[in-house]
Amino acid sequence: MKFFLEVIFISKLNPTIYNINKVHELINDIKEGLMNNEFSLFYQPIINLKSKKIEGFEALIRWSNQKKGNISPEKFIPLVENEYIILDIGKFVIEQSVKDLKIIKKNINQGLKMSINVSINELINKSYSDNLIQTLYLNNIPYNDYTIEITETSSIKDISSIFENLYKLKKVGINIALDDFGVGYSSLSYLKYLPISTIKIDKLFVSNLPKNLQDKVIVSSIIEIAKSMNILVIAEGIENIEQEKVLVSVNCNFGQGYFYSAPLQLPDVLNLNF
Repeated sequence: MKFFLEVIFISKLNPTIYNINKVHELINDIKEGLMNNEFSLFYQPIINLKSKKIEGFEALIRWSNQKKGNISPEKFIPLVENEYIILDIGKFVIEQSVKDLKIIKKNINQGLKMSINVSINELINKSYSDNLIQTLYLNNIPYNDYTIEITETSSIKDISSIFENLYKLKKVGINIALDDFGVGYSSLSYLKYLPISTIKIDKLFVSNLPKNLQDKVIVSSIIEIAKSMNILVIAEGIENIEQEKVLVSVNCNFGQGYFYSAPLQLPDVLNLNF
């Protein structure tokens, strides 16, 4: 009880120090977790809405800590976003997703694709594109079967240093997807200045379909803009057939969500009925 009261008192006196201490503790836990193989990837199918077949998968990181149990990426990724440890997490995601994609292609279908989430701070690293390209090359994975997803987290001027990486990836055929499209205030600027090949409509605009007519107009407008720019569209967070019907009616290319499948571990992916 005394310790609990001291923690509250300290955090009220100096929340900055308290938060920094928590981040340092988390970083140490992540370091140990990476060494102890506590991290894993789950894969959520991405569906071609026209053929209803699986097009590929999005890799989603999961952390099962030995002491603290399952820790959501929503809790630990934002806290380490600006820390160097995000590079180690990103390296793990690339290596594991490429390794697993190779297995998926060999055992199921050579045409299946993979997408991963990438932090803006990973892309600031000048060697990021070279490392990814080399990893794909050494594993005989076609560049155009791999996608990195970036999320709008800062203004366009703050990410000017990532242009070189993105254009280098785009040049060899690696796809660039803009995640959570429509939520950020400068999403359209991203389409103008970055080599985006795919946009993912945020589930915020999908969850109320077909009841909310405004959301349908927004989704339809996004798709029209994307098609005029030769950009593919994935709708996130599809949970029922009614939402799927609306998306098909407005010519959305792909869909993703629990209506089709929860994120799966690799053995479950290999047991899917293709």
